[in-house]
Amino acid sequence: LPLSASLAGQMNFDWLETFINRDIHRLDGELDIDLIASGELTAPYLTGVVRLSDAAYRNQITRTTLKEGQLDLLFEGRRMSIGTGKASDGENGRIIGLGFVDWQAITGTQQRGDVELVVITRDVSLLRRDELEGEASGRLEINGDLDSLLVQGEVEVSPLRIVLNILRDASIPELELVEIEEMAEEDALQTNGAQPLFRLPKVYLDVIMRASRQAYVSGRGLNAELAGQVRLTGELDDADYRGRFAVIRGTFDLFGKRFELEDGDMLFANDAISVFIEGRHSGEE
Repeated sequence: LPLSASLAGQMNFDWLETFINRDIHRLDGELDIDLIASGELTAPYLTGVVRLSDAAYRNQITRTTLKEGQLDLLFEGRRMSIGTGKASDGENGRIIGLGFVDWQAITGTQQRGDVELVVITRDVSLLRRDELEGEASGRLEINGDLDSLLVQGEVEVSPLRIVLNILRDASIPELELVEIEEMAEEDALQTNGAQPLFRLPKVYLDVIMRASRQAYVSGRGLNAELAGQVRLTGELDDADYRGRFAVIRGTFDLFGKRFELEDGDMLFANDAISVFIEGRHSGEE
């Protein structure tokens, strides 16, 4: 169908919550639209600007909070590019977005185009849970088409704080945790049966999260500084993550005695986290 239309106006950005899980995500901001559309309905040419200002985002699971968001999307023909893309975490953290999206066809059965985006973070507090806190700095590239996207890159998380509240056997410091994020998201999805009105691309991960300094774990007598990495791969909704953190230094309190840690590892494998440590105690018995 031939297309000839113009769209101009302002609205609140929270309308987008209609297409996402509102039990997990919260959005706000002011959207200013000034677009002219031509060509075909299934492959439109667009000219103009879409500007998002005073944007805010909060993830109810990870407690991720972004504020002071500004996004200028520039449309020219069949390309949308990011003129300005930035936000803060409400403190010292900053996030910047760059890149473009091209499209050739957009219908219910066909979504052809190219996506090249870059996200740069600096000291952004991505995790703010009681048991897990971390600030991230790094570069992520998002490439693909309108059907599937690959997010890849490396992120340094520092400082990182992990609190372990259970040890199954005090004589063998080993534990397993059920992934809180997956449980919370599953419960949220059960309470919100709304389906998206349009098909979003599948998102795949190949991301390395490193913690080479200021990474700490504590809980039930264990206090240690760690260094290591976790790699996230697979589809976003069912990501596989595996990694290893080595103990640099620390202590472990057991049977009323304090052990100086000499060696140890924290191993991540999806739903399980295992901690193995060796320590030495010296002093009067």
